[in-house]
Amino acid sequence: FFFLMIRRPPRSTQSRSSAASDVYKRQVVSTQSTWGQVLIKMFSNPNTTEPIHQGDPVDKKLKDGPYEHRERTDFTFCIIFLVFVVIYTLLAIFVGFKTDLTAIYQGYDRNGYACGKDEQVKDYPILLAGRNFGTYNQDTEIWDCVKRCPPVDELIECAPLQNQGSLCGMFVKTKTTTFHGKICLADKGVSDLFNNSFIVIADQVGTYWWAFPLCTSIAILAGVIILFWIRYGAKCMIWSSIFVFLGLCAVLGLAFLYISSIRNIALGIFFLVLGAITGALTCCFRHTISFLCGIISASAEFIRANPLITLLPILGGVFNAVVGLLWIFVYLKTYFYGEVQRNPDISYSHQAIISYASIRTPLFYFNYFAYLWIGLFFMHTIQFIICSTASLWYFTCGTEQQPISKSIKRTLTYHLGSIAFGSFILAAVKFLRTLAHKAEQDGQANGNAAVQLIACLLKCILAIVEKIIQFLGLHAYIEIALTGKNFCDAAKDGFFLVMRNAVRFGVSIKMFEWFEFLSAVYILLLSLPISIFIVIKTIQQPSAAAFFVLFCVIISLLVAFLFSILIVFGAHTILHCYCIDYEISEQEGKGAAKFAPPVLQDAIRDYQQSQK
Repeated sequence: FFFLMIRRPPRSTQSRSSAASDVYKRQVVSTQSTWGQVLIKMFSNPNTTEPIHQGDPVDKKLKDGPYEHRERTDFTFCIIFLVFVVIYTLLAIFVGFKTDLTAIYQGYDRNGYACGKDEQVKDYPILLAGRNFGTYNQDTEIWDCVKRCPPVDELIECAPLQNQGSLCGMFVKTKTTTFHGKICLADKGVSDLFNNSFIVIADQVGTYWWAFPLCTSIAILAGVIILFWIRYGAKCMIWSSIFVFLGLCAVLGLAFLYISSIRNIALGIFFLVLGAITGALTCCFRHTISFLCGIISASAEFIRANPLITLLPILGGVFNAVVGLLWIFVYLKTYFYGEVQRNPDISYSHQAIISYASIRTPLFYFNYFAYLWIGLFFMHTIQFIICSTASLWYFTCGTEQQPISKSIKRTLTYHLGSIAFGSFILAAVKFLRTLAHKAEQDGQANGNAAVQLIACLLKCILAIVEKIIQFLGLHAYIEIALTGKNFCDAAKDGFFLVMRNAVRFGVSIKMFEWFEFLSAVYILLLSLPISIFIVIKTIQQPSAAAFFVLFCVIISLLVAFLFSILIVFGAHTILHCYCIDYEISEQEGKGAAKFAPPVLQDAIRDYQQSQK
């Protein structure tokens, strides 16, 4: 991939007297330069558009923004997805009625009768199991069917059988706990502690209910503050983090070298080399990094101009939570699918085991793939709407009145088939990775080194393929949002656009990932201390305070993820739109992006001044 990025020096335009030629000449690298100089200049120039692979030229119709006239794309795959969802729903209904999750808790008494099921003990549904019931003989075990779990100072009423336990008819002296209405166990204080803590927390939640909206509001306010800072200080955030990282590498390297041991010297050299490589790459890519900081600032401006866009990831999270709960339900039903019978082991004869059906394994894998495909479908739908809204905002210069509703309408009317196709490809790769991981575990368990090695290699290859598909899929969705093409054609156009602008996109991959992490850390650092301080000072009960602190941590993580992922998706879309905008301007001989937002124009202007 590195050598694919090496490009020949740019050629000058045919018309030397044109203004576009003058602008272009100021950006090119001299053809007399060495390849090393060409590489460095190319890496440091965010406006280089000389292609590695041409591909189809950008359609000039995009100069008027995303296409208005559209047709349904990949509609066949939309039908396939709907049929798949119907089949999965029928499967959930089938296993839901076929499997009883509480059957695994079926108790068997000392005579082998199933409590509440066999005729002899039909009126005695609960198994009184174990010891420590506070009777005269603490070591005596009891495995008998009873009518109900006896409370303190109540007689143990067992089924009227010949072979009864010695504790039947005696008084219970300790508290008892019923599990799933089938098994009664003696409680040695654990349930009491649990119940007391639960009651205290429930009482405190009712008293300090305002802590929930307070923590949420603080987290959202922190996200808004960080968003405002990113709009005007993304460059400062990125460069300061790079300098901090370089300084940390230098300090750690020197510290480990100071500790004279072979292992510490090796670590010291590693950190120093890591810092040197990072510093060298930063110098080579310094102008591209500054340019991408402008892209990030433009993304923050996009979110500020369309604040309702923040609701989309929340909606996607709700959908995925529903899909996750459905998957857990079907997974448990599938896992316990089979015939319940008594454990043949004498030591555990009072417990039930499941004789699994042969169809259990295929059902399990089908359920897992359904979870991947349906979950990714909802995620990609939200992602597509965000990309469509950002592209409308870019090419209309923020004048579009209702970009979000327009994007939702286009998505639901025309492009659900393409989203189903893209999510299917990614789900298939993830599923194959899971199978490779399972094969690796089986090979390790069986001592088969060859199978383990092959599975490990396949897992690594599929991990790389997954990353590529995720990246190209994102840009395919952006192309679909712009041109209305089907997924394959859009992926091809997105691929060639990336190859024509390999430096920008190559640097943006890691830079946007790093920025996503940074923005989440800043939001957490700003919101968590305030929320935790208020909770600890206000709520005196330790268990209730711990509950509210946990809630504040979770809500802060969710808000941080929400804002960071929105900014990154918006940044990818704006970078994609800018590259298209710039190439169209070059085709028309203008030499500058027409629709670039003001914050991005400022970044380009700073770059041009640095070149002078």
